[in-house]
Amino acid sequence: MKKIIVSLVAIFSYVSVQATVSPIWLKGTVVKGLENCSPFMGLSFLEWGIAEQWYKLCPKELQRQMEEVFKENPEALRDNPKLAKFVKEIGKNSATEDLVMSMFHIAGGSFGLTNADDNPVKYLEPKHIGKILRIVHKWTEASLDPEKIKTLKNEAKDKKAIHKAAIAEIGKETSRLAGVISRAQKLNEEVADRKNELEIKNAKLKEHQTLSGKVVSHESTDFVEKSLQQELNDLCMSFEFKGKNKKLFPEAQWKSFVTSLVGSIQESTGAQRSYAENTPQGILLGFMLKKSNNKDDLQSYFRGLLNNETFVLSPQEEYSSTEMSQTLARKTDASDFEKFSDLLSAFTIKALYEAGLPRITGHQSVNYKGIQFVDCMDTAIRMLANIVTYQPNKNKLGVTPSGLRLNKEAQEFYNSEKGLCADPAEVGNSKVHQAWTNVVSNISGCVYKQIGKGPGSVISAPPEGFDGFMPVDYISTQTASGEIEIDGKSYKSYALKIGGTVYTLAQKKVGNATYLLVPKNSELFCCEIRTNLLNTVIALNKIFDLDLYSKFDDIYEPNFALKKFTQLCEKFNWEPQVDITKLDPTKDMIIPIKVGQNEFSIHLGYNTHGAVTNKNKLATSVNLEVPDGTSQPVIAAIVSAGLKKIRDLPKNLQPGYLYKNVDISTDEKRYQTILSIFQSAPAEQTYLKKLIQSFSFVENEEYLGKIITKVLNPLEDEKTITASHNTLIEFVLSAALIHSLQYKSSTLVFDYLSSFIKYNILTIKEALSLLEKGLDSSLWKVVDSSCREIIALIKEKLVAVGQIAPLMEKAAGNKNVNVQKMFLKEILSLINDKLLTADQVWPIVEEGLKSKDLYNRSHSVNIITALVKEGIATKSKIDQLLPFVEQGLRYSNTFLQRASVRMIESLAEAGMITQSKIESLINLPITDDVKEKLEILKVKAPVSIFKKVKLSPKQTEEIIKRINPKPYEKKQAMQEQHQRELEAQERSEKEARAQKEASAQRNDSASHEVIR
Repeated sequence: MKKIIVSLVAIFSYVSVQATVSPIWLKGTVVKGLENCSPFMGLSFLEWGIAEQWYKLCPKELQRQMEEVFKENPEALRDNPKLAKFVKEIGKNSATEDLVMSMFHIAGGSFGLTNADDNPVKYLEPKHIGKILRIVHKWTEASLDPEKIKTLKNEAKDKKAIHKAAIAEIGKETSRLAGVISRAQKLNEEVADRKNELEIKNAKLKEHQTLSGKVVSHESTDFVEKSLQQELNDLCMSFEFKGKNKKLFPEAQWKSFVTSLVGSIQESTGAQRSYAENTPQGILLGFMLKKSNNKDDLQSYFRGLLNNETFVLSPQEEYSSTEMSQTLARKTDASDFEKFSDLLSAFTIKALYEAGLPRITGHQSVNYKGIQFVDCMDTAIRMLANIVTYQPNKNKLGVTPSGLRLNKEAQEFYNSEKGLCADPAEVGNSKVHQAWTNVVSNISGCVYKQIGKGPGSVISAPPEGFDGFMPVDYISTQTASGEIEIDGKSYKSYALKIGGTVYTLAQKKVGNATYLLVPKNSELFCCEIRTNLLNTVIALNKIFDLDLYSKFDDIYEPNFALKKFTQLCEKFNWEPQVDITKLDPTKDMIIPIKVGQNEFSIHLGYNTHGAVTNKNKLATSVNLEVPDGTSQPVIAAIVSAGLKKIRDLPKNLQPGYLYKNVDISTDEKRYQTILSIFQSAPAEQTYLKKLIQSFSFVENEEYLGKIITKVLNPLEDEKTITASHNTLIEFVLSAALIHSLQYKSSTLVFDYLSSFIKYNILTIKEALSLLEKGLDSSLWKVVDSSCREIIALIKEKLVAVGQIAPLMEKAAGNKNVNVQKMFLKEILSLINDKLLTADQVWPIVEEGLKSKDLYNRSHSVNIITALVKEGIATKSKIDQLLPFVEQGLRYSNTFLQRASVRMIESLAEAGMITQSKIESLINLPITDDVKEKLEILKVKAPVSIFKKVKLSPKQTEEIIKRINPKPYEKKQAMQEQHQRELEAQERSEKEARAQKEASAQRNDSASHEVIR
């Protein structure tokens, strides 16, 4: 016996329950049927998401998703041969993937059975699956036993001989009957009878000829495959299913299913298998369980499997919690398949059906009253509400513990969608996500990212200077002074235009943040809750009517969120595993919380991303004794149950790589799987591409960005360099392009635009078109990335400046001052690197000088200064821009003043401004300090611009003294006055010291008089 240590560890961040039949009914079913046909294997394929994950990675499914993307962007595929090549290189499905897609479907975020009317597989019931698996078992078992193959071949040979003999006999009889007819033509009655007899014999002849053709030659090298295919075809046709048109499905429509099933069996057998053994059986059994609603369905399955219509499952055979705990605790001999399967059953049921915490899901795209957004924080709050209301023994959500109550909206949510919202299995269902928006949108005191009054009337982000929108219950009124009065308090007002209407809203400053208060009695509404601890507290307080605070204004108190979160944890019996008082609510945080024996964490990326992770655990070590040479099914069963850390396995027992790497239940696991494949054989390249492609449809671009970086930087890990590395580069960049086409907020296409051009994924024309769309985006991060990439393309000299000049001008005039500031700074660096000409820069400078932001104006002035210093500025253009500079001298903004003075200095040194012009600037209403600086600069300027004389510093100083001595005289007078003041102070201090010494002497003399 070979001992194998298996660590049963399950840490769940997302597990979707699939089976409708109760798992407690599966006890004893392992040994009731044929080997590897246990319903438990189907439970593993469903519960651990294996079938669903394969479905999501099927090339046909990925191509379907890409087609959806290209419907809105048809030119992207039509005009880009590299992208078209990428789409084609996704490849075709494996037979196993075809089998999965023929039996299952994903709709609305939920993984279910196929519902296509023209697919006969839709009509299969548990009993039919039993009959199919009986045939599969017969031929797969025979394929491993030469003696059985020999027996089956002999049977086929005997059948063929019987059919040939029958054909010969019927032929003789037919000839005899034909002679009788010839001799008795005049005897009408006898002729009629003989004709009828002849038709019957001919029908039998045709039948035997058909059967003879179907019997596979025993000399065929693919005897098992063809025999299996033929027998499955005959079986499926015998089911006599009718489609939507009320007609029987022809054999051609069954052929696709049968072919994929036989192909999947080939892919999971033999030394060259790409899937673990018994994979197709697991898929069929998963289908069967999803079709099963009660124990009678299981019984029906076994009747078909065993070809026994009287088979009955014992009603007493059900798992108990005590029995499962005992099973997990004892050592198990894997050669005893019944005990081994009990072990896996106990593990699955304990981990998934008796977990202390409910399942967790991530964000999706939702729509609230016409506003589309991603519900990451909304979902995080729902996960917390689910944790509070989860009842493990009933596997149900929305059950409030003693002492708590749900508000009306939350109660309606858990009772809606025909029970979906209360089912832990459906937490990821798109309908559930959508229904939850009614609970967490427009809550008083919460801060939101978006505001609107209906479709087409949306402010996608708060105006500049504001950090969000906050609904309030108060009725607001506008005072005569223009301020807003709420509950007797006055606030500054702000005019916000939405859909052609101007709304006057109050401004509320809280710490360093400023919010716009939105009256709930108005037609306006708020949605997409911001990610922070304050919103977590206020939302849960509202959902559970906790009464954590009495007055609305309480939420503005210092440390409100930290104090109330501590009270909230007490209400829910949560035990924070960190010191709450030391958290900073204005920064990203992770709060681990213990509830009972389980733990979860709240992730709050401040104002960016919110999530909850569930650390449900079942961990134990089990000693399995496995005989040397044990066949693959034991190991396949271990892997199919999601068990990890299998040690000391003989190489011939290693599961197929698709089994081993199938865990993509979270983006992190999917990413780690990709990294592991980077280290493995090139044969897995196809699967690697599927995984990378799947990230094209994951909204969070973080992981796809990491993968692209890794592929583009192969020197980081030499093992990633393969013969097809360049193809892989094209692949990942094309995946990024599809991601950016699908998600308008994605910046991937801009982050790697230079690589897109280098590897011919995009032409210059296509790249510039994308940049233009990026600059028109309403999302500042997309605009920001577009601006940065414009600069990068110029620096890397991938694009001619003349081609990109219009986009540069557009970027410089962007309404977002932060983006504009970044862009103007970068333009300055391009001038210093001599990458731009004056003609290319002037339009950008003009846009910058018009900016509402004074700092951006100063950057534009600095650009002019750089142009002058580089000697590429023209006098005529300078004269056109001087009025803007004059305005800068008048402003009290120090940065703008200094920049303007520096520009005048550069002009004076370059001989591009006359003394008379500087004199006119001095006469402007500017500060004395600026005037004094200009007085000094005036001397540097030529009297006229016809001749520029270069002077040494000493000569310049002498000329300044002679031509305009006033500043120097003034300075000298100030120094002399200061010296006089110092001398007077010194005399005064000297006199005071003398007086003090004289007084001390007088006191001393008086003391001596007293002594005498």
